[in-house]
Amino acid sequence: MTHAAASDDLYSYIDLIRTRPGMYIGGNAVTLMAFHLSGYEAACRWKGVEDQLNPPWYDFHEYVRRKTGFGESTSGWANMLLDFNSGDEAKALDMFFVTFDAFRAAAEA
Repeated sequence: MTHAAASDDLYSYIDLIRTRPGMYIGGNAVTLMAFHLSGYEAACRWKGVEDQLNPPWYDFHEYVRRKTGFGESTSGWANMLLDFNSGDEAKALDMFFVTFDAFRAAAEA
């Protein structure tokens, strides 16, 4: 079985990306992750196979806003993480995975 076949939703796919970001998104950068996940979401919408995720992915913007102390989430999760990490793409990507894990765990609590 390939990695792609093993990922049955966005959250499983993010878990795969975490193992080798360079292979999946082309580098160790939060903006690459954001572009990649936007493409994933667009492809799912185009094919009519939107993930039914818990918690809903669109709630992640607000979750990041609260965790980083931003006043609003209009800039998007990637830009908030990047700004919070003084423009350091790799640190922002690391923070993405930590924040994503907490976001997912909060829904399970």
